[in-house]
Amino acid sequence: MRRCNPKRLPRGLASDIVSVIEGEIETQANQYAAEAWSTPEDDDTFIVAEFGDWGAVNGDLEGVGSPPHGYVLTDEGGEIPVVEGYAYREAVVDAVARKLKVAHKHVDRIAHLMKLPEEIPVSVSGSTEIYRRRHPRRSTA
Repeated sequence: MRRCNPKRLPRGLASDIVSVIEGEIETQANQYAAEAWSTPEDDDTFIVAEFGDWGAVNGDLEGVGSPPHGYVLTDEGGEIPVVEGYAYREAVVDAVARKLKVAHKHVDRIAHLMKLPEEIPVSVSGSTEIYRRRHPRRSTA
């Protein structure tokens, strides 16, 4: 099996790959954080989370932002100053290879030279809005 030699890549491509890998790591960590922090524990909760340029509603990156009728904003959400998010090496390599239209093996070799672990910890920050379903009051007559 031939190994990828970054010295044999076209001039500047190795540094382009490094730059795009770094950006993709941050992007994916923010995506995963938005999904995780917006996932409710029950059907009576509606959560909007934003991390970086990514937002998610109830665990869905494709979700859109207004709670259904009958939900009220609580004081449980707010700013999340810094938490540890994660990106995953294989997903990052795949995304970068697609974006740059270069062979997967070239990106994987650069990731190896960067000593990226399989699970890449990243500090992320964001915010959440947490809504709860308002239950009608029951009459005690």
